[in-house]
Amino acid sequence: MKEILGVTNKLLEIDLSLMSWKIIPINPDHRKKFLGGKGLGLKLYYDRLKDKLNNVDPLGEENLLCFMAGVMTGTGGICSARFAGITKSPLTGIMVTASCGGPFGIALKTAGYDGLIIKGKSKTPIYLQISDEKVDFLDAADLWGSMIDKTQKALSISKKDGELVIGPAGENGVLFANIASGHRFLGRGGMGTVMGSKLLKAIVVRGRAYKVKPVKPEMFKKVRSRAAKYIGRNAYSKSYKQFGTNYNVLPGMEAGYAPVNNFKERTDPRLKNLSGQLMAERYQTKSSSCTPCSIQCGHKGTYPD
Repeated sequence: MKEILGVTNKLLEIDLSLMSWKIIPINPDHRKKFLGGKGLGLKLYYDRLKDKLNNVDPLGEENLLCFMAGVMTGTGGICSARFAGITKSPLTGIMVTASCGGPFGIALKTAGYDGLIIKGKSKTPIYLQISDEKVDFLDAADLWGSMIDKTQKALSISKKDGELVIGPAGENGVLFANIASGHRFLGRGGMGTVMGSKLLKAIVVRGRAYKVKPVKPEMFKKVRSRAAKYIGRNAYSKSYKQFGTNYNVLPGMEAGYAPVNNFKERTDPRLKNLSGQLMAERYQTKSSSCTPCSIQCGHKGTYPD
C-alpha cells in the first residue's frame, strides 16, 4: 500500500461538460493559510469565480461544486472523518459551505486526493467512479428518479469506498435538497440541487489505495490520547453519546434559543417531541457513529410500524 504523509496536496478536477479530468496541485501558501477543507475550499472557489461571482447562476453550468478533505482526514484522528462541501447556494444566492461525516471524506483522501472540484454539466444523467488511477463517467439513466437508499444499494459500496448520492429532491430542483454520504448528509444550502442541476446522480470513490500517516506520529499519538480523554469526560459529549445531537433540544427550549420559524420565535412547547430523550424512549435509539469518532452523536431508531 502506498503512503501519504499528512496531505497529498493534489486536487482532482472533473469537467462534466467535456467528460474530462485532471490532477492539479494545491498552492503550498494556500495550504498554510487556509487549514481544513472549508477554508481551503472557500479560497479555491472564490479565486476561480470572484470576477463573475455575483452573476453566476447557482444551477448553471458555471457554478462549481467542491468537496474538500481536511488535513487530519484519514489519519485516525478523533472526529477526522468529516469533509466540507462548497458551492453557490440556489437557496440564498451566496457562497455556502456544509460539513458532513460518513465515509466519503476518508475514501477521497485514501484515493490520493485532498479535494474534488466538479465543473460544467453533463448532457445526460451520469455518475462518477473515482480511484487513484482514473475517473469513469458512467450512465445513470436507470438510477435517475431513485431514492437515495436504493441508489446506494445499486452502487455496491464496500467498506473502503465512499459515495455522494442525491435523490428525487435534488433532481427536481428542491432548493434545500441534501447530498448523502452513507447515513450522513450535506444538509445546508441546497447542494443536492446543484448536483442535480449538473445531471450528476452520484459520485463513488474507491478508496484505500493509500495509507495516511501523520507527519509527527509521536506527537499525534499523544494529542489523540489527550483529546479522547477530554471528550470522554465532557458532560455534553456524554449526553450526545446517550441521546444524539438532539439532546440540545430541551436546553434550547428552556433557555429560549430554539430556532422556531427560522428564529422568528425563540421556543415552542412542542419541541419536547423532537428531543433526544423522548426519541430514545419512543424509538429505542442507539448510537450510529462515523469512524473514527468518539462522540457518537448520530443515533438510529426503529419506528413502531
